[in-house]
Amino acid sequence: RVRTARARREPVHVPARRPLAARDGFDLVTAVLDDDAARAEAARCLQCQLVCDRCIEVCPNRANASFCIQPVEREAPRLDPTRAAALAPEIVRFRQERQIVHIVDLCNECGNCATFCTHDGRPFADKPRLFLDAAAFAADPGPALAFVGGALRGRDAQGGLWSLTPDGQDLRYLDAAIEVVVSPQFEVREARAVASDARVVSAAHAIEAAIVFRGLRSSAVWTLIEREKGDAR
Repeated sequence: RVRTARARREPVHVPARRPLAARDGFDLVTAVLDDDAARAEAARCLQCQLVCDRCIEVCPNRANASFCIQPVEREAPRLDPTRAAALAPEIVRFRQERQIVHIVDLCNECGNCATFCTHDGRPFADKPRLFLDAAAFAADPGPALAFVGGALRGRDAQGGLWSLTPDGQDLRYLDAAIEVVVSPQFEVREARAVASDARVVSAAHAIEAAIVFRGLRSSAVWTLIEREKGDAR
């Protein structure tokens, strides 16, 4: 729907303005749009907050790609190994269906996506960074993602590693602090703390990782990943 709207040029609905000779009182110089004109003007919105492909369009190497996720809101359990009582859960919300992933292997850091970003961002650094090559992912020190075998591996900004592995219809998440089983509906079936220290841990990132996993597996990006696996064999 958004792409269809962007393919058509709709005229601006300019409100009437009072002539200069008549601007001698306190009447409005610029009239207010009537209901029909206001609705027509609002319909011209391109909804850039929902769909913005500028970084995809300007990348000469096609290093930025879009994928879709299921908008969802779920409760993520929080665990405290020192307390028997359950803690208040954390809420995980994904409202925007369309997402962008940055494929590091294809990027030469030309800066186009940062220059033309309509949101004053740096997509090559700000968006989730996905490696097609597992060895390159292992050698990179920054936050990143990679599919290794059938599992999604990740590294956070602090260098912590995590994995998300298919377990029947579910997905099993594991990092240094928590193990979580996430259902196909992104609900937590099981969660247990595995950290040796007594800090509170949350299943929120497991749900987020599962949503990204499902989105990437059903997108055109998966074709690139599968092709890379075939070339490596």
